[in-house]
Amino acid sequence: PDLTKEEQAAIESTVKQTVDQIDQRMSTWKDDSELSLLNRHGATPYEVSSELMGVLVSAAEIHRITGGAFDITVEPLVRAYGFGPDAPPEIPEESELKELLSRTGLRKLVLNPDAGTVTKKHPELHCDLSGIAKGYAVDQVVSALEELGQLDFMVEIGGEIRTRGRNG
Repeated sequence: PDLTKEEQAAIESTVKQTVDQIDQRMSTWKDDSELSLLNRHGATPYEVSSELMGVLVSAAEIHRITGGAFDITVEPLVRAYGFGPDAPPEIPEESELKELLSRTGLRKLVLNPDAGTVTKKHPELHCDLSGIAKGYAVDQVVSALEELGQLDFMVEIGGEIRTRGRNG
């Protein structure tokens, strides 16, 4: 059945609000996002939202399952080898590589879900959730649509897709 204008507006508003909230929590591009604030925080416990904690716990579990292949802390290495937004640099010298490795590695991130805190063992440890946040956002939008009673949809965010129901 066709949606009324009111139903369509409610869906659009819910989707936008859901995505905006996740972006405000997990963006590395927004200086005031919850993740950016955590990244700038030193090596003392930092209180985070249950939503961000849930994604960090999931990232840690994926890290464990993959034997460390999935690691949300490797952004400095990615940039050093020229895979970031900057111009490709030279291959890092051994001393630079050693310094970069000292501030990467998920084992340097202590998650305490019961207290709702994250502690970085190195003050310059940074997390980048780009490899998990888009899929999480899709799942959250799907949940929001289902709560509105929508059973037919396709949700796509940055290449992550979920579908349900029938088209037309």
